[in-house]
Amino acid sequence: MGFDVMHFNLHKTFSTPHGGGGPGCGAVSVRSILEPYLPTPHVIKTGEGAEAAYCLDSARPLSIGRIHSYYGAFLLAVRAYTYIRSLGATGMREIGENAVINANYIRGAPCGPL
Repeated sequence: MGFDVMHFNLHKTFSTPHGGGGPGCGAVSVRSILEPYLPTPHVIKTGEGAEAAYCLDSARPLSIGRIHSYYGAFLLAVRAYTYIRSLGATGMREIGENAVINANYIRGAPCGPL
């Protein structure tokens, strides 16, 4: 897409209101060249199948270090996950299509962009 960092902000997409009492909540994606500098700890998966486990990895020498409250706004993520599960695959596709239609309508509104 031509950019280095993307924040998928849950309050703009999945029913999570502003003013949740803390920082924003959502995944951050970066190009692989920036990955060594991301804050720690990283959640990593070890093993496969029944042996799979997740753990925190802080051994990242180029990282900017640990940031405050890395667990994030857990309940905001639960709310977004519940919303996604309630919609299912068909509902997710439908709201995505509607979002594109609405954005294009606003962009081309007769009075200009809002």
